[in-house]
Amino acid sequence: MPSAAFNQIATNTSDIGLLQQIGVRYATHQALPETLSQNDVLTIFQTDTGKATPNDGDTLVSFHSSTMLYAWIYFSSSNTWIFKGITAVMPATNTTLGIVQGSTNIGDVSVNLDSTLTANGLSNAITDIGNLDNRLTTVESDVSTINSDITNINSNISDINTDISVIQNDIIDIDVAMMGMQSDISNKVDKI
Repeated sequence: MPSAAFNQIATNTSDIGLLQQIGVRYATHQALPETLSQNDVLTIFQTDTGKATPNDGDTLVSFHSSTMLYAWIYFSSSNTWIFKGITAVMPATNTTLGIVQGSTNIGDVSVNLDSTLTANGLSNAITDIGNLDNRLTTVESDVSTINSDITNINSNISDINTDISVIQNDIIDIDVAMMGMQSDISNKVDKI
């Protein structure tokens, strides 16, 4: 492993280690200033986590920029939030360990407050694909029914054409018979 990559891993490991406390780390989506009152930090914690009170060691983390991380740690013994400081953190890439930022855009990945990841819109896409598959099955069934109906119609047309041929032959037979009868009538009229 190249020494630059090793050094980056060591730096990132150290930075992450600074964030690992007894409590839980909570990220806020707000870019917070370095100086906040105790009430401000508590209000942001309550708003972003939905928790009324923090536990000892809970950490509120704010991304000040894509490479600067601010952290406040709660100490229950003194009921205070202590500003841990600014930590430089490198963004993650395909070849470098680092911090990632989630997104709420459809098709992107969001990072939840409990650090789990969610592919935005994935469950809807899976449902839509299932619905399309059901629709395709219905359309295939409809096409099969239509093809069967066309076969029946073609058979009926063939039967009608056969009937027409029979009728045309009957008409010819009737015409021939009528001609024969007219000839017989003419011969009898001539004899009278």
